[in-house]
Amino acid sequence: TFDRAMTHGVDVSPDGTRLVVSFERSGNPELWVLPSEGGEMLQITTEPTPDWFPRWSPDGQQVAFYSYRSGNRDLRVVPSRGGAARQLTTYEGTDRYPTWAPNGTEIFFESFRLGIGDIWVVSLDTGEQWPLVQSAALDILPVPSPDGQWVVFRSNRSGQNEVWRVPADGGEAEQLTTTGGHQPRWSKDG
Repeated sequence: TFDRAMTHGVDVSPDGTRLVVSFERSGNPELWVLPSEGGEMLQITTEPTPDWFPRWSPDGQQVAFYSYRSGNRDLRVVPSRGGAARQLTTYEGTDRYPTWAPNGTEIFFESFRLGIGDIWVVSLDTGEQWPLVQSAALDILPVPSPDGQWVVFRSNRSGQNEVWRVPADGGEAEQLTTTGGHQPRWSKDG
């Protein structure tokens, strides 16, 4: 792209052919899809409030993001070709940074509903929400493993930001780094 506009949260589609990005092309962060080798952009959200941190569903048919549309930072899902967005969370505060479970039926996210950042899960089928990781520390930026068995995240439990992991179905978290860590990502092979 050659626009003079801020770009936030680029994500590559599962098949590698498209990018989704929160782009201030019209003066407001909205979601746009474009071919990965460049070309014409398709605007998929048009609300007057900012839309941030888009993430592709595993099948490439939907995009999860967070927005202020309700007055709070809530999670939403929109078809990847555009259309009406479905609101997933309604907490009066901050829910953000959604990432899809590999099976496409759940989304992991960070929430501040209990006073500090924790990792939560929302079911796309039922709308049920539950905490995966709760502690007195700041636990944020969840990313599930490609096989769906683990979720890595950033935490300051040890006094500094480090990368931790927890079983995706819950359990004890374990620290993976000891010299600092910020925004974990999995390799494609896990």
